[in-house]
Formats: sequence, C-alpha cells, structure tokens
Amino acid sequence: MSKRKALYSRKIKRAVHLLFFRRHRKPGVKGWELRKKLGADYPKVLKLLDNYLAKLDLQVKAVTEEGHPIMLGSKH
Repeated sequence: MSKRKALYSRKIKRAVHLLFFRRHRKPGVKGWELRKKLGADYPKVLKLLDNYLAKLDLQVKAVTEEGHPIMLGSKH
C-alpha cells in the first residue's frame, strides 16, 4: 500500500471513531474537531468515507448547528 493510501486509510478510521462513537450530549462531531484530528483535508476524508459507506447504504451528513444540511467538500 502506498504511503498516501495508508495515510487516508488511517484518517478514515479516525473519522469513523469520531462520528460513530458518542462522546458528547449530541451524536456527531464539530467541524473544528474534525480539522484538529484529521487535518485540513478533512472534507476529502469525509467524502471518501461517504463513498465507502454508500456500499452499506449509509451516508455521512454534515449539518449546521441549526440542522441545515451542508454539502460535503464545501468550505463552509
């Protein structure tokens, strides 16, 4: 496995832990937490994870504090 694939594989695993395991009152994780744990390219990591989860009929969904959807990969 190339270094790049290995790096993204580790980042995807970390993203799964952050998103699936509840540590706060509400499930999920804030954008700043993702950036801190996964790096500045966290939207790409989430998109890769979303593509992987699509095979399992699951989806990664980004929302604002008010619950409005955000497109993955956008700079918002």
